Amino acid sequence: MLTISAQDIPLRAVPAGAVNADTTDREDWCSMLSQAIMPAYSVRPVSPRFQASIRGRRLPGGGLIAQIDTSAQEWFRMGHASVIRQTDSFVAVMPCAGAVSITQQGRCVSSQPGEIIFGRSICSSSVLNRFDEGASVYYLRLPFSRFPVPTSRKSEVFIEHSSGDDAVSEIFMGWLASVMSRIDDVPGTSLPRVERALFEVAVHLYERRADRESASVSALQLRYRQLLDFIDLSLNDPSLSVSACARALGMSSRYVHKLFAEHGHLYADYVMRNRLERIREDLLNGAYRGDGISTICYRWGFNDAAHFSRVFKERYGMTPSAFRNAMPASDLRHLRGS
Repeated sequence: MLTISAQDIPLRAVPAGAVNADTTDREDWCSMLSQAIMPAYSVRPVSPRFQASIRGRRLPGGGLIAQIDTSAQEWFRMGHASVIRQTDSFVAVMPCAGAVSITQQGRCVSSQPGEIIFGRSICSSSVLNRFDEGASVYYLRLPFSRFPVPTSRKSEVFIEHSSGDDAVSEIFMGWLASVMSRIDDVPGTSLPRVERALFEVAVHLYERRADRESASVSALQLRYRQLLDFIDLSLNDPSLSVSACARALGMSSRYVHKLFAEHGHLYADYVMRNRLERIREDLLNGAYRGDGISTICYRWGFNDAAHFSRVFKERYGMTPSAFRNAMPASDLRHLRGS
């Protein structure tokens, strides 16, 4: 059982401003998302008519509460390590109308009105959000760094769904809806109290999820998942090693190898495969077209460009430069969100 309280969570004294926008322009909406929600988002319209609006408030502790109304559309983001510290967030999405689905690290979770999706979202993980036509959602983002989470779970990335059939989820959804309905009327001096209350309920929501997971997953599976989460968060670190993982997670190097062996994998193969996949995504992403191939490979933990080029060709059948040049220019423009 985790023992977590938000009572002593520090709140930064930064200005809390209004966030309001209503647009039919996709590029303007992408810019607003990057400023208000999280960097590196692109938007793909699903219906011919594009419409999007956001109304909310920035919170003194670095969070955001908002109502978002959209036409049918998808938001997608490719992982990028350089902004992870600024965007490590607890996120909750509660539809008021229409359905919403979020896919992160291969796990897809859908939500209808009266339900909630919550999780930890970072820019080193690729994310796809889908909104139905006429979707309206309450959105809450809180800095995950301010959650008093045990060290063993610091590297954990997750996404969950709740139908509101338990007391904590029901309280959270009711509180979020109540605050959002009057957010424009809340004086700035009262926002720290509102944010602290949101933190308290969000932490309990996280705690209940952690307890359920601990009860249903064996210790070996849980430690393996924690190990993979830590590695995924550290792929940009050239010094990432078995011993570094062991020290960070309080286990022996031998146990790290055992966890991989139990699941039919090798540590070195897993790290190499995932680094190459992140680099492949960056090479396909038009937003990083100006970055040199060496810059991209160093970004994801390689320290030898020649070695990187060799292993990339072994895996994908062509050199990194040939792989990048093989992508049509139209696809690059699409990935830039233009």
